[in-house]
Amino acid sequence: WGRQLTWDNNFEAQFNRFSGGSGQAYNRSDGIWDRHPPLQDCPTGSLDQHGLPLVGGSLCWKEEWSKPTDCIGLGGQSLGTSCHAFENVLLDRSRNCVRYGTMLAKTMAWHVMILCELGFLHAIRSPMLCVQTFFRNVYSVLLLGVSLAIAEFSIQMPRLNEAVNLAPLDLRSFALTWLCPLLILSLIELSKCVLRRRSSSRQPPLERARCAT
Repeated sequence: WGRQLTWDNNFEAQFNRFSGGSGQAYNRSDGIWDRHPPLQDCPTGSLDQHGLPLVGGSLCWKEEWSKPTDCIGLGGQSLGTSCHAFENVLLDRSRNCVRYGTMLAKTMAWHVMILCELGFLHAIRSPMLCVQTFFRNVYSVLLLGVSLAIAEFSIQMPRLNEAVNLAPLDLRSFALTWLCPLLILSLIELSKCVLRRRSSSRQPPLERARCAT
């Protein structure tokens, strides 16, 4: 519920980058929507920005909210420019609850995908258990570490995550993204165990004895 922000209660000071929460900045009780509703039924014959007639039941800004006024920024300070009064009571375009919640979900899905791909590529290098062959190829381990570092930096580092349209994850969300990759890795290891048993059962007894020794 947007409102004109102030120095004492503004969005920039209270925004939580990890959850997308806006603190007290957009509390409905602090705004105008209940006390002085800025919307009214649109007059008959009103048109939208494309020149098309509005559907029945549409709401329009009241006249006083369509007048030019001083623009107030997300930090509660004057921007020194002029805008319509209603623009000061709108939610932030990119950091509102819907947009930011979608970004958090996309970030978690992207992180799960990266972890699944890296785990899959590292597990299929050998039919043996991954823990037995993990450090056998130093270059593979190095590339795994670099890939993980790039992924984590892309999510958690300010400015960089904004550039790639990702949101930082809190500890709980970060931990949840590891569940699916660990499950897939466990299934891969289980399937490799089954293949090893089938492969050894098809060998002649002498060959199995040699393998055992």
